[in-house]
Amino acid sequence: MSLILELLANVKLTDTQKGLLTSIYASSTPEQALEASMGSSNSVAAKSSLISLGLIQQANGGLTLTPDGQQSLISNNLIDNTGKLTPSGLDITQAFTTNKKAYINMESIS
Repeated sequence: MSLILELLANVKLTDTQKGLLTSIYASSTPEQALEASMGSSNSVAAKSSLISLGLIQQANGGLTLTPDGQQSLISNNLIDNTGKLTPSGLDITQAFTTNKKAYINMESIS
């Protein structure tokens, strides 16, 4: 196991970070994945931290998972060995989408 993967195994991702990872994973295109990271300050902060951790990368107007990001999905039980979202992965994706809409609404009122 590489040093980076060992360090990432000890990093506890927030639910927002997990939700963004699963949303990027489930997106049809890198551009759609980038859209998932927009809209609320929480999702923008999650994107920034995931880029810093080396789990995602932003290029050419889109977001993609890195190999470490893929591994993080597995180690956090968000996808299974066949690449399908687990029940936890589905739940966190749904919560991320719902919470992001709620944060967008709150931020627009402020």
